[in-house]
Amino acid sequence: MLFAGWSCLKQEDLSKLSIQTWTTEPLSTPGLALESTRARLFGTSDRVTYAVFGRNTEDGHAAFVNDAMDLRCRHFHQYPFYRSSQLAETIDCARREMPMLVLVTTSFYDPMPGRPAWEAFVAGTRTLLASRYELVTEEGMSQVWRRRDAGMTAG
Repeated sequence: MLFAGWSCLKQEDLSKLSIQTWTTEPLSTPGLALESTRARLFGTSDRVTYAVFGRNTEDGHAAFVNDAMDLRCRHFHQYPFYRSSQLAETIDCARREMPMLVLVTTSFYDPMPGRPAWEAFVAGTRTLLASRYELVTEEGMSQVWRRRDAGMTAG
């Protein structure tokens, strides 16, 4: 009975929390890292292409980037339970499109023993990043990589 009474009193605090959540400005650390990198490296360039590697841990990144950002690969969230064909399509897209920037979210490098398709996907993506990209921004646990031949236009 004491717990029930305490829970009812605490409910008021929870309602205040949800109201506060709706009135505070949203934040996406990965989105802000991607946008600040675009602005710093490419200035007012017409289009900057990008891809995203990782699970749904980027807090709605697209809501926080400029309209000049152009997402190149359709699977911008990847999961260890995806079919091999989905993971292969994603890495093939990144190799073919060679986006100017790549956002890597916090969950991407999580090892998944017993998921060989995921392990191969992560290994292939790491190889792509190491061979064609350079790490240019680390914000929190998010990374933004720039394609090595994507010149900087901002001064």
